[in-house]
Parts: sequence; C-alpha cells; structure tokens
Amino acid sequence: MLNIVGNQYVQATGGKFTKARVDNIVKYSQFVDEIRLFDGYDSGANYLKAKNNTGKIPDSAEIRKVYQESIHALNGHTVQENVDFYTGLIKTHPKDDAIVGIVMHGLVDSVFHADKGGNKEPTFDQLMKMYTYPAPLGHAKESSEVDYISENNRANVNVVLGDVYGIIAGISSERNQSTANLAEAATQSALSVAKETGRPNEEWSGADLEKNFDKVAKSYYPPKAKELMPENHHLPDPILGPDANKPLTYFDLINETAGYLHETNPTKTAEFLNKGIEAAITISNQYIEQYHNNTPKIGWDRFV
Repeated sequence: MLNIVGNQYVQATGGKFTKARVDNIVKYSQFVDEIRLFDGYDSGANYLKAKNNTGKIPDSAEIRKVYQESIHALNGHTVQENVDFYTGLIKTHPKDDAIVGIVMHGLVDSVFHADKGGNKEPTFDQLMKMYTYPAPLGHAKESSEVDYISENNRANVNVVLGDVYGIIAGISSERNQSTANLAEAATQSALSVAKETGRPNEEWSGADLEKNFDKVAKSYYPPKAKELMPENHHLPDPILGPDANKPLTYFDLINETAGYLHETNPTKTAEFLNKGIEAAITISNQYIEQYHNNTPKIGWDRFV
C-alpha cells in the first residue's frame, strides 16, 4: 500500500516528491521484517526462549523486545498513541528515508496489530481507542491472520498513511485531503481487483488475498517505479533452526540484508544496513525516552 499511496503524492507534487524517495521509503519499511534483528516474530521468540532457558533475560533479548514495541507497535498502547508517536518522528525527520520507511512500517502495524476483540471491522475512531498486542508474545495466539490485508485494514491504513505522506511531501492540508482521497480510491480499486482476479465470488484466505493484492498493486505504482524483489522470509527458524541458539553477528545481518536486497555489492549492502540500524536506534531511543525512561539507550555499542 505504501507504494500505491506514495504514487498519488508524487503526482500531487509534480514530481517534487520523487519516485526514488517512494522506492527507498518502501524498501526500508519492508526491511524490518526481513532480517532477524528487527523481525517481530524472531525477536519475540528470542526473548521468550531466553527467559524459559535461564530465567534471566540477557541484554540482547531486552533490546530486541524494545524493537518489537517501537518498530512493530507491539506495545499495548492505544493505536492513537502509536500514531501520534510515529507522526511525531516523521515531523522531526521528514527527509530521512530510513526513519520514514521504518516509521511507516510501525504506522501500518499499529492498525494491523490492534487487538480488535469481537469488533473485527471497527470504524477509524473506534480503532484509535483499541490497544495493540503487547510484546514479546504479540499476536502469536492469533497466528499470522492479523497481518493480512482486509477491506477494513486497508481503509484505516489509508487514513494514517495519507496524513504522514502529506507531511513528507510538504503539501497544504487542503491539497493533502484531495490527494488522500485519490489514494483511497486507488487502494480500494486495487483490493477490489485482487478479490475478483483469479478467484471471483469465492472466499479468499488472508494469505492468498495478500499475495494477489501484491501482484495487482504493481499496476498502481508510480510509472517505472522500482519493484522490490520477492520478500526474503527465508530466515532461520528462531526456535528450531540450526543457529537458533547462536547470537546474531553483524556478518549475519549483512548476509540477510544482501538476501533481502538481492544485492551483490557488499559496500551498497553495508551502507543500506547501517542506515537502517541507525534509523532503528533513533526510533527506539525516542520510544525509550517516552515510555521506558529507566531503560538504557540503544547505541552502536549495544544494538544487538
């Protein structure tokens, strides 16, 4: 959805907000699901396994729990609190694509990771008052279903993305409203086409609809926009994998980032990874300052 909504803001600014920025923002947004250090499931499993094995949580597991809370909105705060937190970061760092991309991931997760209880299709106002699932368990009891697109999630995500894209693109509130309306129509159309393509009038599973939406969405991207390669998601299982008990190293992160980017140039891989780590540190420290002021700050000397 980030690419579809971003396309409308590229057009609204006559290209002053560029396709290249949309590409980069989307790339960083997906990045935090693609390496073990930041992945929400891997980090939660790492924390719980450490607790069960030793009874004492190592510093590395505590850091990754902060990533769950600050990057994936798995923090038990209301959706409104999360939206306000992430919007504040974008206002402070509107030109930093790594921060913007990771923050947009958190914004989307704020909607998807809300514990909706019996109200699976809340209005936007109702959603803002709901609480997100807390780390480290997150939405494990709900499985992956909460992460898949639905009409309700699409509509609510469109609202929060429109607000922050307007800040990044630097357009007036009036122009932003009309642009957000165009983005709403585009994402609604893409999801409708996805439902009717290949399996009309049949019930879709969440996973299958998500895959089909990703295929259809490409026709709504900015012209000549770079497409991300297929998502990596071939990370070792954090519980059963052969390296499950080994600490993460920077070399591991380089390899996983190269796999995600399908990049063979080690310098470009390291540059992308380092910017992503720096952005995650900035976001997480702001979160610590706001919600865990007794927790030590994260830095290059303790980020994994």
